[in-house]
Amino acid sequence: MSDTTARRLSNHFFRLPIELRHHVYSYIVPSRVHVHLGKRGTLCVSTCVNPASRGDRFCFDRRSTGDPSAEVWGRRLNSSWGSHWRCEEVALASGLDPVDVGAHHHDSARALMSTCKQIYQDVAYLMAVHLAIHITDIATLDFLLDPANAAAGTTSASNLFARTFPLTRNLTLAFRLSPKVYQDIAALSSQPELSNGPSPAHMWMRVWRKTAGMASLRTLDITIDHGSKSSWSTLDEQAVLSTLLPLASAPPRLALTIHVPHSPASPAPGPRSEGRPDLIPILSRVERYARQRFFTEKRQDGSVGLVYEEDAQKMMDIPGQDAAEMQRAAEWIMHIWFQGVDLDYLAMTESCDGGMSHVGA
Repeated sequence: MSDTTARRLSNHFFRLPIELRHHVYSYIVPSRVHVHLGKRGTLCVSTCVNPASRGDRFCFDRRSTGDPSAEVWGRRLNSSWGSHWRCEEVALASGLDPVDVGAHHHDSARALMSTCKQIYQDVAYLMAVHLAIHITDIATLDFLLDPANAAAGTTSASNLFARTFPLTRNLTLAFRLSPKVYQDIAALSSQPELSNGPSPAHMWMRVWRKTAGMASLRTLDITIDHGSKSSWSTLDEQAVLSTLLPLASAPPRLALTIHVPHSPASPAPGPRSEGRPDLIPILSRVERYARQRFFTEKRQDGSVGLVYEEDAQKMMDIPGQDAAEMQRAAEWIMHIWFQGVDLDYLAMTESCDGGMSHVGA
């Protein structure tokens, strides 16, 4: 097709009502997409390929059929995208395992949006109004909520997407920050005015009021976790959750769910509000989930091993295990056996108090 013919056909297409153009795009664009900042600071859009959650906290679905499987498993366990590790590999085109994400995965959303600026803007609007948008990086959310990045007169792809983002109706946020960042957030929680900084903690402090102000937002799903084997209970959970209080002022039509890890200190379905009655509007939206069981840890010789998550380890270290603790231990062993992992291969060692703590790769 000649350039002249292509331009003539595109002109006819763009004369169609936006609703009809959206209908055409809907045959190509998936129902769920990820938005993230690339290495050059530009916004990238990619398809969400994550299957429905199966609740496999052992993360055996992240193991690779290739070699060395332990290295691949460790990388995926460390993914800042959490359970969306497949989506990260597709988005970054790194370490793709044909068994996991398809040998020739084609990201139709990214391909369509790279066609021309008008189509990019059309599809960005379609995504905001009709699709579920996933964000796994606090810097990306901070960028999209910054009015300067959506200012009129800017025509870069990133600015065009930022301009349509306030129209988003379905937003899923999953943040897997370091324990240090959560400690910084807790320290800033009593000083919300100190939010003008470049650090992840400062970004966290300023995004929630802006998110609450998104008038079109109908569903907001937030998952928080950290990427360390250390217990979630070591963090000041109430201080971290208090920073989400601006969301309590969002319109009643907003369906808000906040997913927070289980920990030995919080056996109840939701966090406790002792001493913080002001947190009740947020705590009533909290749902608990079980964290992943395995994490990576660098050994003294420089190699990377796999270790068991501290909270789960504590459950098996309780002296005089009762039936419940024994059942948990049996579940752990049977699950590994069912996955075909040789216990000798795992090279389990015992900690000084007799608990199973280290898993070699």
